[in-house]
Amino acid sequence: MRKVLALALLLIPLTTHASARLSFSPLWPLQGDAIIVSLTEKPTALTWNSQPVTVFPYGSAGSPQGQSFRALIPLAATAKTGSYPLVATFADGALIQKDITVSKAAFTVINLPVPEKLNETPAQLVTSLVNTNKSITASVSKPTEKLYFSEPFALPLYNNKNIGSQFGEVRKTGPEEIRHLGTDFTAKIGTPVAAINAGVVSQSYLDSTYGNTVIIDHGYGIYTLSMHLDTRKVKTGDIVKKGTIIGTVGETGYASGPHLHLSIKINGTSVNPLRFVQFFK
Repeated sequence: MRKVLALALLLIPLTTHASARLSFSPLWPLQGDAIIVSLTEKPTALTWNSQPVTVFPYGSAGSPQGQSFRALIPLAATAKTGSYPLVATFADGALIQKDITVSKAAFTVINLPVPEKLNETPAQLVTSLVNTNKSITASVSKPTEKLYFSEPFALPLYNNKNIGSQFGEVRKTGPEEIRHLGTDFTAKIGTPVAAINAGVVSQSYLDSTYGNTVIIDHGYGIYTLSMHLDTRKVKTGDIVKKGTIIGTVGETGYASGPHLHLSIKINGTSVNPLRFVQFFK
């Protein structure tokens, strides 16, 4: 009898269903995506490939999406492809597991010379970018355990159809290679740039590489960076709403023409802005 009971226990499936529901998008994530996890109840633990993932409340009872919970799993542009387990455990002991497959993204490769106005060699430019990116990543890697937004994200311009450079693009500058970790929107100098969601301006400054820059903290490790601005309309510490004008399109810093470089970082990892806005609902 004991052997039969032991065999029965082994045959119990790993995933047991409770009243809680878990879903994620995109269903087939690519390198550079943010996997957006939606939960109807807050789990006692959520892990991705055995690593803990932070869960935060989202929306409200009166909002179109209602009160629920979200978690974000950022995938770097160079993330290893394959299948990974997402496991949520709830207070009643229930467990939900989803195996999610990460696929390879197709990134373009282009030749892009150093703008003459920078007066730098390709090697000097790469060194400047590496140092600047280290500083920026350090400043946005510590999550604020407070959420400043309660609705989906939007794109930053009135017209967002003119894409100059895609996320993940590999740029060959002489013998050097630079990975483009944002989306470039081409527009006329002076075009208004809006905050893509509510948050707090963590930095508003002139960067030697990226020009006029505004960084917004949206909470729980989510940051947006608007770069190469002509003007900045907000200062460090300002509270902004979704749609607040934070600056205007420019050509400052490492820029070969007027455009807005929009970067989204989650826990210090850059993700594809267009796909993030598309899938975060």
